[in-house]
Amino acid sequence: MSGLNSDEMKQLLGVPDVSNLGNSLSNGTVESALDNLQSKVNDAAKRANDTTNSALSGLQSVGNTLSNEINKVSKSAEAQVNSTMKGLSSDIRDCVNQNGNPGSAALKTAKTSAQKCVQDKIDEAKSIINGTRNDIQQAKLGVDYLRGNLSNCHLNVSMNLASLPTFNASQPACLASALLSVQSETLLIPLSLASHGAQAVGLVQGLQGYAMKCMANLMEEIAKATLSTSLSVAKCYADKQSQ
Repeated sequence: MSGLNSDEMKQLLGVPDVSNLGNSLSNGTVESALDNLQSKVNDAAKRANDTTNSALSGLQSVGNTLSNEINKVSKSAEAQVNSTMKGLSSDIRDCVNQNGNPGSAALKTAKTSAQKCVQDKIDEAKSIINGTRNDIQQAKLGVDYLRGNLSNCHLNVSMNLASLPTFNASQPACLASALLSVQSETLLIPLSLASHGAQAVGLVQGLQGYAMKCMANLMEEIAKATLSTSLSVAKCYADKQSQ
């Protein structure tokens, strides 16, 4: 049995013959495909930006509401502790203050901790959004890079969302290979951007729930601070009676 020639081998392996395509294509054909890719990337980038920005705006709104509520609840708790202190005799009040007024100190710590808790979650969301924006920028830069190198049909770029092969300008099928890659990226990049955007939104929405947990933690700390004040007062009374 005689050996297979190169054309027969390609057919056996299922390798497409793009030599005729290379002769029939021009830079203009690939340029048109790049225009289509650019349009797809721009549309996908806008959707991802709009979606993630909306999620971030929602979290910031929740954060502002929680911050105001933290200040309101903390102020009310502090007023309650102060009222309790004012109702004490001077010697008991002095005793509580000498012990560091643990209830008042705990309230200040709880307020600061709750505010930081909420702000940390907002900052984390911003970091997630910035990561998505970087993905979008890398995709746009990848398309620009392809376009800039089309003139000599030498495409060698590794984008954040996809890797493209190198094409040698001396190969007859150069333009055909370039076109196939551009068409592939036209399908892949918008899907990747949509996926990254959805992941960012999911993470940000999860952080909204976590930020609300900051408020729940504050309420728990306020209850502990109130109890601490009561215990400090009771100890001072007990110490006075034992004297």
